[in-house]
Amino acid sequence: MGCLMRLRFLALLGSAAVVVSITLSAQTLHPRPPAQPAPPPSANESAKPIPAQPVLAAGTSLQVEIQRHYPMKAGEAIEGRLVYPLYVNGKLVVPRDTPVHGTVTRLVPDSKERWHGRLNGDFTPFHDAQVKFDELTL
Repeated sequence: MGCLMRLRFLALLGSAAVVVSITLSAQTLHPRPPAQPAPPPSANESAKPIPAQPVLAAGTSLQVEIQRHYPMKAGEAIEGRLVYPLYVNGKLVVPRDTPVHGTVTRLVPDSKERWHGRLNGDFTPFHDAQVKFDELTL
């Protein structure tokens, strides 16, 4: 009987501790300060030239869908289509499904993937292809 009373007491004490900790860690709400008006643009900011044609930064990642299989060779020409459109400053620059052309720049061996393949009885070499797309057909 004494053990059962102790368990009930510990359960009650534990639930009381949870309630107290929740109550003490509650958030309080504070009113937001009034919004400050934006400062007017300075002469230097308004004089920035806007390029006539949008320019994508070098190294921009592209999601490209390859339409067929290609040999794994450095220097191999590859053709594909953009999966997502490209936007610059909120404006559509290149629509999706635009054909892109590029080449395989190098092949990097992937030893981790290779070990998984060997454990499954696949002894073919595995490489990750690094591809550089340098031409869009609009």
